Amino acid sequence: MPEDDVLPMAPNPATNASAVIEGNIELIRDMTEALTKQSADNKKKRAKFTSQKNKARKEIYALGISRQALDLALRISELSEEDRQEADKGLVMIRRAIGLPMQGDLFE
Repeated sequence: MPEDDVLPMAPNPATNASAVIEGNIELIRDMTEALTKQSADNKKKRAKFTSQKNKARKEIYALGISRQALDLALRISELSEEDRQEADKGLVMIRRAIGLPMQGDLFE
């Protein structure tokens, strides 16, 4: 069985597929077992993360932050610094253009 998180490399394909399979049956089995284990582990991690994320979202919503504001903030947090600045500028310009300027006195 291969090491955890390291999948064995498949050989280059040959012209005779059944010969390749028969000659590499153990490798194919090991690769399949590793992928199956990795997939199951990833599903467990994803389920745990989703549960934690949903709990945090509910707590944030309870503090008065809207779903839309949180989703926008999360998307913006994934941007580079330069892209965040451009997104901020673009949002201000678009809101002005459609008659919905940013609230300047929001925190005053």
